[in-house]
Amino acid sequence: MVSERKREDRCALWPVGVFLLAAVTGCLQWPSDPPGVQGRDALLEHVWTIVLTNDSGRVWVVQSDTTQGRPASLEDTLSATLWTALDGLPDQTNLRLLVMRRGGSIAWRLENLGAVVASGEGPLGSDALYLIPRSRGTGTLYLDGAVRSVAFDLLGGTPLPAQPVIDQVAPASDTVQAPAIVSLRVDDCTDSDGQSFGVLRQFGLTAEIGVPSRLLNRPGSCSVELVNSMVAAGNVVESHSRTHGATPSSFGDFYLETVGSLRDLRAWGYNPHVFIQPGSWNIGPCTFDNPAKLQSQYAGLVRRVYVAMEAYYPRTRTVAIPPPGRVGPAAYPIAGLAPATIDSMVRAAISSRGWVEFMWHSREMPPSSLTPRLAVIAALRDSGLVTVMPFYRALHATH
Repeated sequence: MVSERKREDRCALWPVGVFLLAAVTGCLQWPSDPPGVQGRDALLEHVWTIVLTNDSGRVWVVQSDTTQGRPASLEDTLSATLWTALDGLPDQTNLRLLVMRRGGSIAWRLENLGAVVASGEGPLGSDALYLIPRSRGTGTLYLDGAVRSVAFDLLGGTPLPAQPVIDQVAPASDTVQAPAIVSLRVDDCTDSDGQSFGVLRQFGLTAEIGVPSRLLNRPGSCSVELVNSMVAAGNVVESHSRTHGATPSSFGDFYLETVGSLRDLRAWGYNPHVFIQPGSWNIGPCTFDNPAKLQSQYAGLVRRVYVAMEAYYPRTRTVAIPPPGRVGPAAYPIAGLAPATIDSMVRAAISSRGWVEFMWHSREMPPSSLTPRLAVIAALRDSGLVTVMPFYRALHATH
């Protein structure tokens, strides 16, 4: 029997003309896909996202209408929208996107009342990592009286949400009686999370679970059954990217890691509100470690999809209650802190009537190490000095 990884690699090498209609369903699968996602034929969904970038890194995103499409057709003519400010209003609406598949290539053209806005053509293949139909190449953008050479990344089956996310919970709507808030976070969704869950349950504590969505239910990672048990006990699932790999090398990869993770987790039945930046994203525009990067189009995409982001900036360790502008504290890695140090840090937050967060990876925090550290937090909670709540809920807290 062919292994799943060899099967994926084999599919990635098949000529596009072979798998376009007959074999795409068999190739574009992932063994851990949630119900309703596994085995989808993304080519036949007739949903296309086109990322355009120029040499300076400026980004435009074209999104086709997700309600249109012609089943069994080799060509699409769809309405589409163009964005530059991804967390804001579109630049142009009511555009027409023409997509034409030509053997192993795909050509596309974006028009506004017959005038070409952008165009490109490139080879069409099955992306071996993200398992979607994808084409990349060089195109042309005609916009605002200028002609620009742009790189394009055509993505199938992972649409941009039609509207920026709106937080349904009002600010300062969750009243806490204790002087301070402590949030706990468990990152990476490994099979050791069951041990962390045991310690949390022992003390009656809850945490935020940072889940890389494509690792869920895979060997060495946390199972859906474990995550569901944690959620039933009051813990919450948030996005920790899709694959937790190296820094995305392009905006298209970043798009698939952020928008794709939301799609995956919702398909599993979770409702993520927060994007937790992976620690492996440590270079380039995906590392949100200064104010300028928080104003970039990368950050704009995150704001369109998620209520909040936990990143490397700002580096404030204690945040006021209620928190300003949906910004929480930078998390303390609990592994490097002695129980007495944790006690001092939390008491400092109590004195300032603030909010602090601690995070860990279960594989580096066995129960023998985690138990005495969480015991400190549980004792302060039992004394009435702190309230323990996950990050998203703490964003809405007030005294």
